Amino acid sequence: TAYEILTCDWSSDVCSSDLESPTFSGFQVLAGFTPGNRATNLTNAATSAKPRVMSLGATYRQGPLRIGLGYEEHQEFGNVGGKNDDKAWAIAARYTFANKFTIGGSYIDAKYETSTTTELKKKNWMVGVDWAIQGPHGLEAAYTEAGDSKGNSPIGIGATIAPSGPDTGAKIFSIKYRYSFSKRTVARIGYVKLKNDANSFYELGGTLEPTGDGQNQDAIVLFLSHTF
Repeated sequence: TAYEILTCDWSSDVCSSDLESPTFSGFQVLAGFTPGNRATNLTNAATSAKPRVMSLGATYRQGPLRIGLGYEEHQEFGNVGGKNDDKAWAIAARYTFANKFTIGGSYIDAKYETSTTTELKKKNWMVGVDWAIQGPHGLEAAYTEAGDSKGNSPIGIGATIAPSGPDTGAKIFSIKYRYSFSKRTVARIGYVKLKNDANSFYELGGTLEPTGDGQNQDAIVLFLSHTF
């Protein structure tokens, strides 16, 4: 039997429907749809277009192997419901050796329609490792690379993705030491470095954005988490 979950935001009359299949030998299919039938505050007055989100995913979890594949499409996401659509697909996988060492990676391929005639394409990937050294001690490291912004878009996406053009990618590396005080309380201390290409301006979370293209950032970070 499949499971359907209905979630509503009554302040904007927007509801979403999520569908989860049973798990068969570690394999599961998931889907989601958010209609905008009653979202009058999100409708384009000129076109009556209403934004919608559709997603489809599949996971495989068996023993030390985990794999995930997903696709999502944003329809009518132009200025308050224009004709611009965004779409992306992603794949991620990880494998754990002897319950001690985990290696994983992910890849995402996205396309944004910034107008009816222009688009921006972005491909990003990352790889990471998690080593449970001994007892409460652990080590985590990751490397992420954002490719150049492709296409013909003269504008970027949000405050971090540059318009289409060369040298618009970035690289980020992080390493963290982990200490588990208990199963619910974990502390991490680490170092992270971001290197922007000449025409990009990504930023580290929780920091001020770069004041110019091509600037780099680095930081020492401390995490403390407790699960209640």
